[in-house]
Amino acid sequence: VIRTNTSYKIEYQVNGTNTNNWTEGNTIATTVNGLHHGDIVYARLTDGTNTGEYTTYNVIDSIAPTINSFTVENVTENSITVRVNAEDNQSGLAESGTYAYYKNGSLVETSESNTYTYSGLEDGTEYELKVIVKDQAGKTSEKTIDGMTDIIKVAGEWDGEVNTPMLSQGMIPVRYDEGEKTWVISNLNDPEWYDYVDQKSGADGTSYWANVMLSDGKYKYSENVSSKVVDSSGKEIAVGTKIRDTDMGSMFVWIPRYAYAITSNYNDEDGGHIKIAFLEGTKMYSKGSTINYKNNGTSGTANLTNQTGEGNWNEHPAFNFGGTILSGIWVAKYEASQSDAGTVYSNQGFSGIMKIQPNVTS
Repeated sequence: VIRTNTSYKIEYQVNGTNTNNWTEGNTIATTVNGLHHGDIVYARLTDGTNTGEYTTYNVIDSIAPTINSFTVENVTENSITVRVNAEDNQSGLAESGTYAYYKNGSLVETSESNTYTYSGLEDGTEYELKVIVKDQAGKTSEKTIDGMTDIIKVAGEWDGEVNTPMLSQGMIPVRYDEGEKTWVISNLNDPEWYDYVDQKSGADGTSYWANVMLSDGKYKYSENVSSKVVDSSGKEIAVGTKIRDTDMGSMFVWIPRYAYAITSNYNDEDGGHIKIAFLEGTKMYSKGSTINYKNNGTSGTANLTNQTGEGNWNEHPAFNFGGTILSGIWVAKYEASQSDAGTVYSNQGFSGIMKIQPNVTS
C-alpha cells in the first residue's frame, strides 16, 4: 500500500520507470497487487500534468514457507520413504536445494524432490527424520517425525515368542478378514498375518495363526518368497486384496513347535482342556526343563515331564522327524471330499496335482 498526506494522486509501476508504463492510482492510498520477492515498486505524485520525483520500495518476503505435512509413505526392513507437502505463497519455494533431509540430526540429502528414501538402515530401528524447506527468499521451515523400519523375521527362528513361519517357493501369506468374511492377500510384514501368543479371536473364535496358499491358484509370487504378489496376468496385487474362493490356491497353516499339557478330562471322549507352550527354535529340551506358556490371557512356567497323565507337559512328537528337530510344520488346511461318484478328482485336469480349496467342490 502506497500512502500520501497530500491531495495529489499516486502513480506507480513495478521494476522500471518507463515513461508509458505508469499506472494512476488514488489519492491518499493505493494498493499494488501481484508483487513477488525481489520486485521494486516505483511511486510518484502527480497533479495530472506535472509529476514529482519517484521513490522506491524493495519487496522482501519475510514469511517462511508452510509445511502442510511430512509423512512416512513406505517402510521396509532397511529403508524409509517420506513425502513432504509444502507451499510458499510469497516468493515461492526455492528452485534448487528446496528440501534438506536429515536423519538423527545429520544432513543426508539436499534435493528438489518432495519425496526421499532413507536407505541402508537397520531393521527394527526407530529414526528421527527431519526436513527443512526453503523458499526463494531464503526463508526456511522445518518439521520432524519419527520413523521405524520393519523387523526382519528370520524364517523358522525364535522371535521371542514363537518360531516364525518358514516360507518356501510358491507360498503366499494370506489371512482371513473377519469384517469382510473373506480371505485377503497378506505379506511377511503384515502385523495381522498371525499372532500366536496373544491369540486375538475373531467372531468365530479362531485365532490368527499363519496361513498360506500355494501358487496353484490365480496368484503367485513374481520372483521369490520375498517378492510382490501378482495375478495370472502379471498385475501386482496389494496387501488386503480380497480373494475369491475359486481363485484360492491350496491352503496350509503353520504349526510352530510346542509342548502341551492336558489339564482336565484326560482321555475323556468328550475332550479336555489343553495348554500349550511354544518351544524355541530347534533347541534341545531335557526332562525337567522350564518352559513358559501363555494361553488366552493366562501365563506361567512349567517343567517338561514327557510323561503321560493329566497335567504333565510333553514336547509334541510331530516336531521330531527321525531325530531331526523341526521348528514348525505346515499342515494342509482342508481335507479332500468325495464327488458324487465316490472319487476325488483333481481340478487341474490330468496333471495329477490335487488342489484343495475352501468351499469349492470337484
